[in-house]
Amino acid sequence: MEALPTRRRVVRGLALTALGAIAAVGAGEVLGVHRIPTESPASPLPAEGFDWGPWSALLGEVVQDGFVRYDLLAARQDRLEAICARLAQTGPRTDPERFAAPGAALAYHLNAYNALVLLGVRQHWPLTSIADVHGAVEPVPHLGFFWALRFRLDGRWRHLYGLEHDSLLGPEPDARIHAAINCASWSCPPLRDTAFVPEGIDQQLDTATRDWARRFGILEADADTVLVHPLMDLYADHFAAHARRQGWGDRPIDFILRWLDRPEAARIDGLLTGGAQLAWPPYDWRLNDARTRR
Repeated sequence: MEALPTRRRVVRGLALTALGAIAAVGAGEVLGVHRIPTESPASPLPAEGFDWGPWSALLGEVVQDGFVRYDLLAARQDRLEAICARLAQTGPRTDPERFAAPGAALAYHLNAYNALVLLGVRQHWPLTSIADVHGAVEPVPHLGFFWALRFRLDGRWRHLYGLEHDSLLGPEPDARIHAAINCASWSCPPLRDTAFVPEGIDQQLDTATRDWARRFGILEADADTVLVHPLMDLYADHFAAHARRQGWGDRPIDFILRWLDRPEAARIDGLLTGGAQLAWPPYDWRLNDARTRR
């Protein structure tokens, strides 16, 4: 069964590839680039490794059930900027010895993505959606936030799209990454209230994926339709490839089924075998502000 149509993803993929090529040759200014500064002093470094304590503490204070109390974050702007200023100066590229431990570079890029998204929101406050942030050219309409904003990271200017697809996902994506990063929107997987750390990062990714899949992977299901999270449309190829590598199946939905409890996974698989069709709602780009959550 053709689980998800591919034409729209192919067209979108070609557009994003072309945009990446433009940025790679230094023509990023055509996108209406906006460089995001950090004005606070950088958080201190330990003698070895990297201290994720300040980031974890900040998350614990402002994250509520995966959403963000931006009013509380506003009062802690200097702490967010200090964390991002440290990320700007230090990372696996500029100081590889600090990130030599297994999982250290991955934890760095996961935490950096989530921190820089919050910084981008705060620098453009007030916002009702990240779609309110525009570039001169937007390969996906109204989503210039991911291409037009430039953040200083690990000694160079990066955009979020490049951080996600080059540093985190790469040519053989670990689809659990999609459950671990948060794009400040309602349809994004929940933002964790603690930092990712190198020790046990594989278990942290499993936990984040299981939580997302069980809460949001299957939205509705009956004999006619299985309504899945819209990420299953945006990144169907990633989910299917990951499932195949793990021996879970060949369909994108097999990735989600792996994380459900067994009776629920068997029920959903039975509905699909019986002829139910996959569907997904539009992505909800409203800002993930905890105060507006219904």
